[in-house]
Amino acid sequence: MVQFMHQDQLNEAEIESRPDFSVPIAPGDYTAQIIESDYVENKGGGHRYAITFEIIDGQHSTRRIWHNLNSDPGPKHSVEKANKMKQIAGGQMQKMCFAAKIEGALTDTEQLHNIPMIITVAVKPGGDFEGRAMPDRNVITSFKAVKSGPAAASKKSGPSNNRSSAPAVATEQASQGVADAKEVAA
Repeated sequence: MVQFMHQDQLNEAEIESRPDFSVPIAPGDYTAQIIESDYVENKGGGHRYAITFEIIDGQHSTRRIWHNLNSDPGPKHSVEKANKMKQIAGGQMQKMCFAAKIEGALTDTEQLHNIPMIITVAVKPGGDFEGRAMPDRNVITSFKAVKSGPAAASKKSGPSNNRSSAPAVATEQASQGVADAKEVAA
């Protein structure tokens, strides 16, 4: 048994006022920022970036959307498919860097934390996935820089309150996947 240490913080009204993350939000553009990132192992081997975005304005403020980048797909995929996955991950990481106006080399995903950007959100229909029923869910399809204005002014500076981050070493692997994919295509 594990003792729950935060009994004094239980507040039913607060819990009921939180957004229902199980229901996807409507497709569209939202101002969001990365609040957490990690480099985690996939079930079938390999690794991915697990990135948490939080919408920072409008009706869905505080709503979170999760985004994964398979930078090291692992042994269960063919070389061609793994290279394609690395190419996609590298391209999406570059787009996030451009949207966050990061110049130079990305050395740690924490460099992307707390920087407002525009994310385009779509709804991916649910279905059967390896024998499990999956509900509809939000996916991020693009990243753009925030133009000047109130959202840009809300940019937080400093550390991200000890939320996890991932070294961007695997981004080099993903970029290498782009080069490898071009060689395979040639």
